[in-house]
Amino acid sequence: MTDSAPDPILDATTALVPLLMSALDALGYVGRHLHPPDLQDLANALEGFDERLNAARTRFDAVQWPEELGFFKGQVLRSADAATAALTGFAASARDPNGVMRAYRAM
Repeated sequence: MTDSAPDPILDATTALVPLLMSALDALGYVGRHLHPPDLQDLANALEGFDERLNAARTRFDAVQWPEELGFFKGQVLRSADAATAALTGFAASARDPNGVMRAYRAM
């Protein structure tokens, strides 16, 4: 008989990690296509990632993790925080008169 009880670690990981990878991929795309006239369009393409990433991060962090997975948890959280900072910084750059330089700093 199989145990069909939900695994909170697996659920939290599968909620955050694929979203984090998508956000990093989107940031990579934006970095490769950064051109001053396209700044607002690129910022629009990233819209919403930060809120979803923060929600998934909160869920991930709330789970009770065994000690042997502590390093994994820490690295995923650090990666999510860095991605969120880049997303937030890039969104702010679209509203800045010197936005391209701010966008580069955010990335």
